[in-house]
Amino acid sequence: MEDDFAADASTLIYLAKTDAFAEASEVLGVIRVTSAVWEEAVRAGEAKGAPDVARIRQALEDGHVRLVELGDREQTQAEALASRGRLGRGESETLGLVARNGVAIIDDARASRVAAASGIRAISTLLIPVIGRRTGRLDDSRARGLLHRLALVIHPRAEVLLAVENRLEEEVR
Repeated sequence: MEDDFAADASTLIYLAKTDAFAEASEVLGVIRVTSAVWEEAVRAGEAKGAPDVARIRQALEDGHVRLVELGDREQTQAEALASRGRLGRGESETLGLVARNGVAIIDDARASRVAAASGIRAISTLLIPVIGRRTGRLDDSRARGLLHRLALVIHPRAEVLLAVENRLEEEVR
């Protein structure tokens, strides 16, 4: 895979709810997550009794997800982003992890704006099917199915879903 992808807790939760870790890994390769993201998605999820935590743990065991520690430079970047953008630890660590090289999969509006303002590449979880179609890792049927499953749990605005569907259609042409 030419890009390194790191995910925020929301992405992990959405992929768990749609049972889509294998497809996401097929499209993106191994998805990196930081300890703060793991804490938010798994440990906090367990405390709340979230039913999809088992799928996230299984994704780690299956090699679809990899826990990573931030290096000093990445940690400094994450702390600056958290302070400047008033972001939570998970969002700031995800952005710090990919600040120099990679793509953040993040659906938080504030974190997306901070990423854009900081020159960090960030995409919505909804774009995974588009990438899969573009790279040929998902055929049209699988890409559309994944998009529709994700849309059912993400609940995007109608115009956002339409824009993603149009991008997916462009990949078919």
